[in-house]
Amino acid sequence: MDQAEQVAYFFRRRWPNGFSCPSCGYGAYYTITTRQLPL
Repeated sequence: MDQAEQVAYFFRRRWPNGFSCPSCGYGAYYTITTRQLPL
């Protein structure tokens, strides 16, 4: 499993129904380009 697959796996585990902000429920997120991680 490469790094991109690992990030996708943990993203799906953390947000099985898609990303949403725990405070406001907003569904958009930013990607940290230097780390290639969703934030």
